[in-house]
Amino acid sequence: MKSTHVLSGTVALILGTVLSGCQPTPPAPDPGKLSVTVTGLPAGTNAKVSVSGPSNYKTDLSASKTLEGLAAGDYNVSATNVVVSSDTFSGAATPPTVAVKSGETTTSTVTYTKLPVPVNTGKFSVTVTGLPAGTNAQISVSGPSNYKTDLSASKTLEGLALGSYTISAVNVMVAGTSYPATVTPTTVEVKKDATSSVTVVYKNPNLTFASYDGKPELLTAQGGRLFNYVYSEQANAVSISAIVKTPISFSSDYTLPSSGTNAYAGATVVVEGKPNSPAPATDVSGFSKIRIQLASSAATSLQIKLAGSDNTVLNNGCYPVAVVPVTSTLTAIVLDLNDATFALRGYCLGLSESERKTLPQTLPDLIRVEVEDNVLTAASKSSKTTVGTIEFLK
Repeated sequence: MKSTHVLSGTVALILGTVLSGCQPTPPAPDPGKLSVTVTGLPAGTNAKVSVSGPSNYKTDLSASKTLEGLAAGDYNVSATNVVVSSDTFSGAATPPTVAVKSGETTTSTVTYTKLPVPVNTGKFSVTVTGLPAGTNAQISVSGPSNYKTDLSASKTLEGLALGSYTISAVNVMVAGTSYPATVTPTTVEVKKDATSSVTVVYKNPNLTFASYDGKPELLTAQGGRLFNYVYSEQANAVSISAIVKTPISFSSDYTLPSSGTNAYAGATVVVEGKPNSPAPATDVSGFSKIRIQLASSAATSLQIKLAGSDNTVLNNGCYPVAVVPVTSTLTAIVLDLNDATFALRGYCLGLSESERKTLPQTLPDLIRVEVEDNVLTAASKSSKTTVGTIEFLK
């Protein structure tokens, strides 16, 4: 009997040990939340807020946000100054230390306040010109005490510490064209109760020879005339049905005769670069390409003629010509300004040098750009030639 009692005690001990090892693990506490609200900064300005807490937790915020999945414990909320142009905003958290509890949302508010302007301050204005509307400049201003700010448009910087400031600007890309900037002056001395001035001039390195506007006159935005003319082997074989100017282009509707009735015929749209007086010629000898927007009512080839001021050469049709394919969609075509692209018509080579002009002779004395359709077909052809913006590119 005694041995039996010993065995029963052993079994009870083992069973108790097993049962105690099977107890369920207590569930982890629910995470908490911290809602940080940021106020007081100008719209679009990033805050500089830091939150730190248990287990080396740290994160930075630039705007209001609710932080989730936080372990319970104390969290510190702090803010550093934010500089907007010449204004400095100081931030303070209320409360700066918060206790995050399991399953609850705790709040803290960071309020930024604009600091008063020091008594001994000055200002200077930055004026930006030359960029297309809606294009941002890229300007940097630096000065005393590590002052630095960037500008995208004209602005007066106020509340500046007295001392020397440096202004720089980088080139801005606009539709594939780099606009270089000139800053004058590049350094200004800010003095008490005085306003200095800086100008940043961006310049399009390209030349717009012709663009258009909504005015009814047949003139380009630059004042050059818009017109057309026709020619044919047989008199009156070409007819013009309409000429139309829009805010983006100038076009002519016409009908060419059949190749069976006329050996040659053509309709030409003419775009002049400047008003007739006092100096109509434009020197484009410093440019390497021409960009011209063209369209036709149907796919065809058009001839682009660059013409100068010599009427004899003009009447002979012996200014340089380039032939380009076009479609019904107004499309920008870029051509190199060289003799291979703009060549004289074959018959012109037999004339004297005073009766014809090569491209190098024409470019310093450009008066107009002519776009000609002289492609005859077996039947008469009704068509339309449209000319958009004309530019010369560096």
